[in-house]
Amino acid sequence: MSREARFPDRPGIPVSLYSLLVVMAVERLVLLGGMVPPPLATAPLFLLLLALSCVLVRRVGSEVVALTVFVAASATIALFASSARSSSLERAACVLARTPPSACTYRVSSDSAASTGGYRSRAVACVDGEAVADVWLSSKDELRAGDVVRCVGRFRSNSDDEWGRSNRGRGIMGSVSAVRVVSRGSDDGALARLRAFREDVISDIVSQGSDGSTVLAGCLCGYRGALKEREVDRLFSTCGVSHLIAVSGTHIAIVAELVAMVMSRIGARRLVSAVVLLLSIGSFVLFCGAPPSAVRAGLMSVVASGAALAGRRGQSLSAVCAVAIPLCLVEPCLSCEVGFLLSVVAVASLCLFAPYAAYVIEVLFSSEAASRWASRRRWGRRALETLSGARRALAVTLVAQVATAPIIVSNFSEISLVAPFTNLLVSPFVAIVVALGVASCLLRPAPWASFVLVRTASVIGDAVVAVLRTVSACPFSSVSVSASEGVAFAVFFGLSLALLIWWPRVNARLVRHVMLAVFVGSACLLFRWRFFAPARVCVLDVGQGDAILVQDGSSAILVDVGPDDSVVQELQSLHVLHLDAVVVTHLHGDHYGGFDSLSRGIGCDRVLVARGVSSGFARIESGALARTAPEGVGELGLGDALDCGGFHLRVVWPESDVDGTQNAHSLELVLSYDEGGRSMTGLLTGDAERDETGEVVDSGRVGRIDFLKVGHHGSSVCLTPSETKALSPLLSVASAGEGNSYGHPSEEAVDMLEDVGSRFFCTKDVGRVVVAPGSGGLEVSCERVPEPLPDVA
Repeated sequence: MSREARFPDRPGIPVSLYSLLVVMAVERLVLLGGMVPPPLATAPLFLLLLALSCVLVRRVGSEVVALTVFVAASATIALFASSARSSSLERAACVLARTPPSACTYRVSSDSAASTGGYRSRAVACVDGEAVADVWLSSKDELRAGDVVRCVGRFRSNSDDEWGRSNRGRGIMGSVSAVRVVSRGSDDGALARLRAFREDVISDIVSQGSDGSTVLAGCLCGYRGALKEREVDRLFSTCGVSHLIAVSGTHIAIVAELVAMVMSRIGARRLVSAVVLLLSIGSFVLFCGAPPSAVRAGLMSVVASGAALAGRRGQSLSAVCAVAIPLCLVEPCLSCEVGFLLSVVAVASLCLFAPYAAYVIEVLFSSEAASRWASRRRWGRRALETLSGARRALAVTLVAQVATAPIIVSNFSEISLVAPFTNLLVSPFVAIVVALGVASCLLRPAPWASFVLVRTASVIGDAVVAVLRTVSACPFSSVSVSASEGVAFAVFFGLSLALLIWWPRVNARLVRHVMLAVFVGSACLLFRWRFFAPARVCVLDVGQGDAILVQDGSSAILVDVGPDDSVVQELQSLHVLHLDAVVVTHLHGDHYGGFDSLSRGIGCDRVLVARGVSSGFARIESGALARTAPEGVGELGLGDALDCGGFHLRVVWPESDVDGTQNAHSLELVLSYDEGGRSMTGLLTGDAERDETGEVVDSGRVGRIDFLKVGHHGSSVCLTPSETKALSPLLSVASAGEGNSYGHPSEEAVDMLEDVGSRFFCTKDVGRVVVAPGSGGLEVSCERVPEPLPDVA
């Protein structure tokens, strides 16, 4: 650079920000924590604080005291509002509990999302024409926002667990399972016509049938159904760019720019431009379903326009608070909406810290000599401007990601490590997609022009998805992190406060040395995890399903992949970067359902199934195979062997070709390890039961073993007493989900194994179980046991 990076001034914090933080905290405590005083009990407290404020401000004149009293008054008002809302929710729950679903009318407020056995949407339950409360409405048919539904079904109130409390905090008082939809219509009026227009737009876009068209439908219309069906939304989440398909401030800004450009071209007056802008933004917010983040962004535009018309300079942070506080007081449940929280926290943090982050990046990644040289050339000046814009964009992304991390980690238990890089790559193209989409809506009277714009936007969207697939396939593109929301926010607010107080200048050399040390340390850890992993067998905690990792050095084989993407979280927790093979024991969803998720940052060389099963697996997972296993599907038969470092695995069942649809078709593998004075033997059974395992034992293919992965999740028919005696495992592990409806593991199976002296564990009780060969027996550790267990010998 030719000049020193400008050190930003410490930002001023408006009183309204303190008020906003207190209001949201109080409302969350009441709605989620159950701290519900009678609403009228807050009135005397409010009057007392008001009188105290007048006395203190007049006599003391202390800004600190006035601030304290003002914030306390805000807390009192929030306490009153949230207590009243909580009481109304309790009354609503009673009404819904005694009213049959067939007597209610449901106004769908969000588009349906695919769920187990059908679709689920959020709806307002109405009794005798009056809105009572929000519910989850499940049906076999896909519903859209604006539908009015009557149905025959069953109502279930919120359970007393974390999910139930989260629903209550959001104002959702239960779920309705529609057995039969009696009628389906829509409201009348201008809003209904806008929704009908939205339906037509969505239909035209989705009919393109590509990943890019789903991106356009999500960005333009707020429709996420197609995104979820094609699992494109998962790519955006993994890469940390979900905000690009959630209608919010970015999309509002694009609409505002387009409207401002048109108004400028026709020479409209400032007042007329402002009115047209606000009408356009309001229509767009309603068009996309009025999500809380879009409502917040739209109202901020109203505040900014009002300030401009009044000839006053807009204050972004004050505008955020001026919009968020009334919204939270009018509807306290917004404080518990994750989307609204993400939006408010991100924007407020950008107002506070984006200039400082831009300054840090400029200091660290700028060269004075190179800048002087480039500034003397025309292309160099343009390059410097581009780099400056990229640095600002990177600063915005980093601040937003750090600020929203407590919410993301506590709600989704995952955080993206590639978000800054991915945002720089795809944000400009998503902005183009939105702009083309808006233009296509305006040109609907000219169908061919509209079609060309939609098609162009879809092609750009396809390119965006292709980039995201490539990035998400990188190891550790996202990592599993779990933390309490309270603890995460306490750390974030503490660090934010320290930065605001300290506000230091950056020592570029020191920071670069620290960054280099972190990079070298991370590289060493990655090298160690990839090539020098310890010899171990890990029974992963994937709920009601199976997934067993066999690993030694640079080799790793996964036997079954569980029912869903929880297997990726487990593998990331164990620092697994690559799989040589995935063995699918049979074609039941709880054993292969998580296969496609392996494409997000792990992947494998090939898939192995029992002889006769490859065609069936390739048909079920055709798309996932191309993304995850470049070498395709191979087959294993009786006597075939696999080597994984020092581990040797040999197939002992089935004896003939199978189609993989039955438990009896499960691959059974005998496992052995004997290196460096350490040894172990084991049997991995899939869902094989006593008849199949009995054949294996009687044929002499397996004898006494150290470790048994109990068949069929420990069902009552997994083994017989004679088989357990013949195997006599020192350690037995069953994989089952907590609260499963099958009663796994059964008491009969547990008793049989313990009667022969086997130590029994189940993943639903102890989490992940890691078994390693030792010189004096098995070395066993469990995820939810405070300390490693003593060796099993």
